Amino acid sequence: MNEASAQLAERDSEADMPTVMSDDKLLTTRLPPVTPPPMRPPSVPPAAEAQHAHSYAPVSGTYRDAVSIPPQPRTSWWKALSTSTSPPPSNATVLTDERVIRRRVGATCAGMAIGFVILALALGLRGAEPAFSPIVAAAMVVARAMIAVGFLAFGYGLLRMAERFFVTRAEAPPSSSNLH
Repeated sequence: MNEASAQLAERDSEADMPTVMSDDKLLTTRLPPVTPPPMRPPSVPPAAEAQHAHSYAPVSGTYRDAVSIPPQPRTSWWKALSTSTSPPPSNATVLTDERVIRRRVGATCAGMAIGFVILALALGLRGAEPAFSPIVAAAMVVARAMIAVGFLAFGYGLLRMAERFFVTRAEAPPSSSNLH
């Protein structure tokens, strides 16, 4: 850009700018005043309001003397919350056999044990990724092997627990007649 084109650019920018008035006032437009929102219709008809207003006002004496309200017992907020969120008590009790519970827990342990064994095999048998050096690759293989052995040990423990839940029988609780 040379001197001549710079002067032309200045003249163009001066021609685009509006002329400033001598008293430096900006031209503004006045907006119409804001109207208030419409009134909401009353929820009670006016006739009913007048009727209820007379029924609440005492004829003579103080308001507490005219209206006798029995005091309400105050409960704690925790009790009110727990009673409002809990279902009502039912008369039917659910009887679960201890054998059924032991079988469910044993099946859960066995399923989790199988999952941990599969996870350990997938992690332990995974190949080494190309690394920057053979030492890093060897460290990765050893670390994965240690984690896989840990998963196998945890799976073995879960299988032993499942075996105990399936094989051993539940001992009967001592009866109160035998204690005397």
